[in-house]
Amino acid sequence: MLAISAMVMALVSALSSIYVSQIVSQRVIDDYTFYDFVSNEIRQATENALQIDTSNARNPQQARQQIIDTLQAAAGLAALAPVFILDL
Repeated sequence: MLAISAMVMALVSALSSIYVSQIVSQRVIDDYTFYDFVSNEIRQATENALQIDTSNARNPQQARQQIIDTLQAAAGLAALAPVFILDL
């Protein structure tokens, strides 16, 4: 009787650990895929913001402000903001 209980306990433990490892593995893959997408959106928005014409800026601070305004107006980044708030 004790041997059967030990075998059942070992089987349940083994199957449970396999299940948990698969869940954790899938979560890691999903998070990697999502944050890879997010990082690409941020990189693309930053590249676009740095390519704007700042030649009409009177000083470096004004040029910097133009870049910041462009980043704040980027639709892709604005769409990601609620996701980060909910993810925290």
